[in-house]
Formats: sequence, structure tokens, C-alpha cells
Amino acid sequence: NFKVIIFSSTARVCGLLAEFFGRAYGKSRKVLQIHSRMSQSKRTSTSMKFRNESNVILFTSDVSARGVDYPDVTYVIQVGLVEKATYIHRLGRTARIGKNGKGLIILNDNEFKGAMRVLSGLPIKPSSIDFKSGVSHPLVSRVLSMVKLEQQKTETTGKEPQGLVKACGQAYVAWLVKACGQ
Repeated sequence: NFKVIIFSSTARVCGLLAEFFGRAYGKSRKVLQIHSRMSQSKRTSTSMKFRNESNVILFTSDVSARGVDYPDVTYVIQVGLVEKATYIHRLGRTARIGKNGKGLIILNDNEFKGAMRVLSGLPIKPSSIDFKSGVSHPLVSRVLSMVKLEQQKTETTGKEPQGLVKACGQAYVAWLVKACGQ
């Protein structure tokens, strides 16, 4: 049994990641999302669903960062640089009451040095993946194929970007605004 929480820096990035995973895995994985662009009632019902189910992945932004308790979380993944207190608090959602749990933080090259400085003193074991040499993970390949296919459709029709292509652009802009502190 597993229960994974994946934190992202913005609602748009959260939605994009959930969309990628949902499309890539189809019905073989339960994928949920909670972020500030959803109504409070939808966030509450999704939160209850995550709390009560197993073998589920929850993508979320800062709206789930504090004041929400989820039992039996086995893995916490954080995408992007966060403050030390936020990192510790989020990681604390796993391994509660004597249970085992793990955490992972995913950073780009520009975030890495800052993260090591911010998170100094914590037992973090850095490792890296060289994306320039290509990634052989099947999920990454599926996601890239989906985006390329939608991008080709956009170029062929000459219409404004839709679907994943539009979501990628919106997520990038949201991430950039957050990264610049605006």
C-alpha cells in the first residue's frame, strides 16, 4: 500500500503534473489534485477521498501545506525550492506514529545550490539525473510523446494552444512568477 503527496510551488504546476500522471497512467493509478484554483467544496471532497483511500497519489500546492492531516502517507515529493521550515513540515506528513516514510525533493540545476544552502544541516543525500543525455523512464517518454502530439496538432491547425500545450505554458509562467518572487 502506498499514499504519496507531491507538492508543487503553484496551482498551475500542480494541475499540470496531475494531468500528466493521470494521462500517462490512465486508470491504473488513482491520481488526485488539490490547489487554490479549485472550489473549497472540491478541495474538501478530494481531501477526504485522499484521506480514506490507499494506493493513491495526491498532487497539491501550498493549500495543503498546513493544517491538514493525512494518515498513512508513505512518500512526500517536493518539486522546487522551499524554505527549510516548509520542507520539514511537509516531510513530517510521512513516518508518523512510528510508521516508515520517505521524502524526495526535485530541483532544477539553478535551484540546487540555493536548496543545499537553505536545507543545510538536514540529512539529505543529493543525486542527479542528466536530462541532456536523455531520460529512459517510461513515464517521462509517455509524457513527452503526449505533449509533442498536442503541439503538432496546434501547429497543424494554426489555432491557439489547447490541452497540455496550453497547460505547459501557463504552468511555466506561474512558476516563473513564483521564482521571481512576484
